[in-house]
Amino acid sequence: MLWQFSSFVSTRNKLLVFRNIFPDNQGEFQLIQDDTNNFVLGIQSQHKNFILLVIITSLNKYLINNNGAVSDYHLMKDIVDRNCDAKEEEIHTQIPVPLYLGLAGTMLGILIGIGFLVFGGGLNDLLNSSNDLGSKGLETLLGGVALAMISSITGIMLTTLGSHIAKNAKSEVEENKNTFLSWMQAELLPKISSDISGALVQMTKNLSNFNNTFAQNTQDLSKTLSHMLMNHIKNKQN
Repeated sequence: MLWQFSSFVSTRNKLLVFRNIFPDNQGEFQLIQDDTNNFVLGIQSQHKNFILLVIITSLNKYLINNNGAVSDYHLMKDIVDRNCDAKEEEIHTQIPVPLYLGLAGTMLGILIGIGFLVFGGGLNDLLNSSNDLGSKGLETLLGGVALAMISSITGIMLTTLGSHIAKNAKSEVEENKNTFLSWMQAELLPKISSDISGALVQMTKNLSNFNNTFAQNTQDLSKTLSHMLMNHIKNKQN
């Protein structure tokens, strides 16, 4: 039973971490922007959760490596979902452990009671009914069965409670995750798109300036060559 409670407490602690992945308020998230051109460099949050830290770190790496290109919302959403699903799967694997331990305790208790009854000679005495050893062996068996049943009931209760907590945590995580994804769509993606548009506009201006400068230089070069050619012809005539 100690193992059952230990497993339940461990699962409950993981559920608390899972439940608190995302903050309740969108104001916890901020954009990291370049001071010179206001380009988006990444996301930051004051909310303390190591799973959220992994998510933000992965998103920032994607944004940095994809700088200057069109960012795919579905890829960023996949990063968020993948990290959440990994933790959820880990928790779901651990939730039924108290039940398994209870079933193991049930079988072990019955086996111990039967073993004591058989190898202690209580079974023969019970069949012969010649003394009280048989009844004592039977009492031991029934006591082992009772403890085994208590272990099973404890496992069922802890597993049911863990499933209930996990269900509530899942609902809260989904709600807060959708809030975070909505913030990305409303705040992050438009800013990234404007950064790309601004970069394209700036590139167009640079190309236009280059063309104008190149055309002017070409005209100046043409005039210089013409002047040199005229001087050369005059020198030959003289």
